[in-house]
This record gives sequence, structure tokens and C-alpha cells, in this order.
Amino acid sequence: MNIAAVPPYFSNLSGYGGWKLPSYLVLFVAGYVVASSPQFEESIEKSRTIGLILGIVITLIVLAVAASPGGTSPSSGVGSSYVAVSTIWALNGWCWVTAILGFGRKHLSFNHRILQVSNELVLPFYILHQAVIVAVAYYVVGFDLVVIEKYLLIVLASFPIILALLYPISKVNLLRFLFGMRLKIRSSMRPSAV
Repeated sequence: MNIAAVPPYFSNLSGYGGWKLPSYLVLFVAGYVVASSPQFEESIEKSRTIGLILGIVITLIVLAVAASPGGTSPSSGVGSSYVAVSTIWALNGWCWVTAILGFGRKHLSFNHRILQVSNELVLPFYILHQAVIVAVAYYVVGFDLVVIEKYLLIVLASFPIILALLYPISKVNLLRFLFGMRLKIRSSMRPSAV
């Protein structure tokens, strides 16, 4: 899909995370198909090692080509090199998705209190993260540091702030409602078991 969405039709990449808009539709549909089918999930789990190996190899090839003189990327123009690079780019993305989902399904398929709490707080975390990161970055970018130091400072400062904001959200029913979470039923309001 990334190949079909050639410029100028979907050339504004800055607002979409570097990918063309139709590419996200393909990922969304593929994600739905994978999540709704136990056979796909099992297939991805079996293909996790191959996906990881291919992902690493293709990433190294893409980095080598991009670093070479005259290197190209999927966003650079139309033509045979654009089609080839976009195809490799998409294959690389799928290999990494397969590896991450496969290893996750194999090694993270258990239940724990921390996972239950984390799962419940995913939406509020998602809603808060960008605002907190931008607020922290607003001040950090002015510091006289190299880029990697600024990045690490933004990450290390933002994460605890987000976690601190999540605590009252998890405890106060009004905030839970506003952030799309189920309301907590107080123990005094629960019917007693007879």
C-alpha cells in the first residue's frame, strides 16, 4: 500500500509519522485479522525467530543503503528505486511486527497484578504521554546539551511525571470516567454475599 500511495497524492509525510496514510489502513486491517484469528496468532508465534532474523538483516541492509552515497528512502520520489525501497521497507516492518508479537505471545502470555493494572492504564497513558513529553521538551531543547542527552533527559523526566499523573486517575472515579476507564465500585456499595 505504501507503494501505491506515491507522491503527490500522499506526499505530506510529516503529519503521519513518516508513513503515507493508506499504509496505516493496511496495518489496521492486518492487525484486526491477526488479533481475531487464533490460527494467525499461532502462525506468528511459530514465525517469531525467522521474523527477528530477517528484521535484523533487512534493517542492516536498509541502513547500509541509506548511508551509502546516493542512498534512498521510501519517501524520496517516484520510480523503480522507490518501488523497490518501499517494498523492502514494508517487508522489514512486517518482519519486526511478527518478531515482536511472536516473542510477546510466547513469553508474555501470563497473568499478573502489574499486567492487570498496566492494561487498565493504557488509555490514560496514551492520552497523557504526548502532552507531558511536549511540555518537558519545551524546556529541555533550550539546554546546551547534545541531542542524545536531550532525548534521554526528556524520556527520564517524562515517564515519572506520566506515572505520577496516572495514580490519581486510577483512584478517582470522575477522572477514571474522563479518561475512558471503568468506574470502581466501592466495597460498601457491592451487594453482600449470603
